[in-house]
Order: sequence, then C-alpha cells, then structure tokens
Amino acid sequence: MLEAKPTPSEIRITKGVSVVRDIVRITPDSPQWGELVAHLERTGDFRHVREGQDIKRQLLFVGALVEGRVVGHISLQKQVISVPSQPPIAMRLGGQVLWESYVQTFSVEETYRRQGLGTALQQAAMELSRQLGCYQMRSWSSLDKEANYALKLRLGFSFCPGTFTVPGTGEQVPGGWFVKRL
Repeated sequence: MLEAKPTPSEIRITKGVSVVRDIVRITPDSPQWGELVAHLERTGDFRHVREGQDIKRQLLFVGALVEGRVVGHISLQKQVISVPSQPPIAMRLGGQVLWESYVQTFSVEETYRRQGLGTALQQAAMELSRQLGCYQMRSWSSLDKEANYALKLRLGFSFCPGTFTVPGTGEQVPGGWFVKRL
C-alpha cells in the first residue's frame, strides 16, 4: 500500500530521546521567521537573499529546526528555464514553458552537520519544487564545498563544471551547476 508523501511542513525527523528535528516551510508569517533571519545572519547567507534591507519576496524557504531553533535552511526561487541570451529565450517542451527551482542558498550550521539535516532539506526542497510544477532543481556550488558535492551527487544530481563571475568584482570562482530532473 502506498502512503501519501508528507508535505515539507509535515516532515519530521526524530533522533535520540530529547532532541527533535523538524523540516518546515518558513514564510514571513511563520513563527520561525525571526529565527530564520537570525540563522541567515549567523551563517553569512543574509547578504545573498536580500534586496536592500529586506529579504527577496520571490524566495521560498525551508528550514531545519532543532528544538525550535533554525539551524539549517534552503532557499529557492521558481524561475523559467531559459537560454542565457539577450533577451533570454524560455525553454519549451510540447508548447509548455519549463520551470525550475533555483537554489539561492543552502546551509546547515557546523555543529549540526552530518546528522541528515542537509539531506532532509534537499529532499523537502525537491518535493516543494514538484508541488510548484518545476521540471528541475538547479544550484551552483564553488569547488571548496566538498560535503555539498557529495550530498548532491548522492541524491542523484548531475554536475556541469563551470566558472561563476562575481558581479561587481569580476572575480572568477571555479565550481559548477548541479541539476536534477524532478
């Protein structure tokens, strides 16, 4: 008998007797919003998700909570898959525009790594992306993120090497894109 898949807000991971871990969708109306912002500041990710002093409205967040404290997150942006040209050309399949969820940020605080939270966050993000009608999930990672590479490859993502040019500085960062068809 098949069981219905839980939504990201229902996914619950329990380890040990007194430590409860939850993977939840966090919105500006969620009671965990302030805790998410504090986590983003602790990890240095706040600068990647803001416009001015506010968080980008188009981003969707899934958080990892340990006893109510946000200790990990993944942020997604639903966007049209397009060919990078001027102007961008939307990809279509059977006349339908193809959508993807692009991972803007992903982190688990160091103390909580290697406990399955990163895997649970990625899986919840994939499920949320499917619910949003996305064809694929994509992210960028620099070469120094070995644990992230191992996680993504273990989850079945494909890897395409490349170089990212940092806006404003022109710095070239070696790394690559991870893509998973949903």
